[in-house]
Amino acid sequence: MKKFLGLLLTAVLLLSLAACGAQDSPAGTQQTPSNSPSSAPTGGNYVITFGCTGSEQTSDYAGASAFKEYVEEASNGQITCNLMFNGVLGSDRETLESVQMGSCTVTTTGLTQNTNFVPELAVLDSPFLFQTAEDVNNLFADEEFASELSALYSNAGFKFVGMTFQGFRTLTSNREVHKMSDMKGMTIRVIEAPTPLALWSALGANPTPLAFTEVYTALQQGTVDAQENPLELIYSQKFYEQQDYIISTNHQIQPIFWVMNLGFYNGLPEDLKKVVDDGFEAGLAASKEYSAQMEATYKQTMLDSGCVFLDIDSAAHDEMYTATESVRQSLADQYPAFFDVTISGVERTQS
Repeated sequence: MKKFLGLLLTAVLLLSLAACGAQDSPAGTQQTPSNSPSSAPTGGNYVITFGCTGSEQTSDYAGASAFKEYVEEASNGQITCNLMFNGVLGSDRETLESVQMGSCTVTTTGLTQNTNFVPELAVLDSPFLFQTAEDVNNLFADEEFASELSALYSNAGFKFVGMTFQGFRTLTSNREVHKMSDMKGMTIRVIEAPTPLALWSALGANPTPLAFTEVYTALQQGTVDAQENPLELIYSQKFYEQQDYIISTNHQIQPIFWVMNLGFYNGLPEDLKKVVDDGFEAGLAASKEYSAQMEATYKQTMLDSGCVFLDIDSAAHDEMYTATESVRQSLADQYPAFFDVTISGVERTQS
């Protein structure tokens, strides 16, 4: 009997030790970016987790679906891709952290969220820096700019895959806005980052940081008066249901950055790197096509719901541009090298 109890206690102790060893690091533990595949191969297979806070009614999802279909077929089953949308992996920042650390493999996220990991990108958040979508696309196609961008991402543990342009960020509100003074005291939800906070403060509003997944409820409950996003997100998240006016402030651009865990990519065999590269090309193309096809639908749906579109005239835009000069200058002072690369890139593509 004693022998049996001794064996039983030994077995329990071994199982306890194994369980402790399998636990994750405590929450909040500082980690370093992973340098190995985020999902190690099992029997020659790789698992890609594609996370995003957006819904299935977005260009991100259209692109991710095309990527998944391509890599699974072209790899002959060596790659499996799981799509995790609607913020199931957490906020934009949390998903980016997961990609950086390797627990998630790929994400598509807006510009401002990326500045938490690549601070120099804040230069692209400069208010009223770009006039047209063509200016934005031409800059990202510029070889010198693209090379610098890739290097910055690599230093942070990411592989920069590409950019899709979701449009200009637009203000929505339950009060009419025609000029800067109309925004005075307006409580507006913004991304938790220094630039949007400074921008809207300079315009006289009261910026309030909130997670993207909390915006609809905040509008519904009147916690905030307004929010700002490109039309695609206003549509897909149904923000227009809680807002009366869509105002063409066009204050910042909304490039969507596609990034992958650098260690995962570097750990792939050369033939599968090619599959993943081609898969991203397919995904980026599908995302852009979706945006082009849906643009008219976004606006018509909002009009049908009773929203009123208001255009900001050139004089009001000039007033806002002047009011936010200190924000642009601050970014130029903080990141002079990348600011110069960006401005010179814009000049090259416009010449």
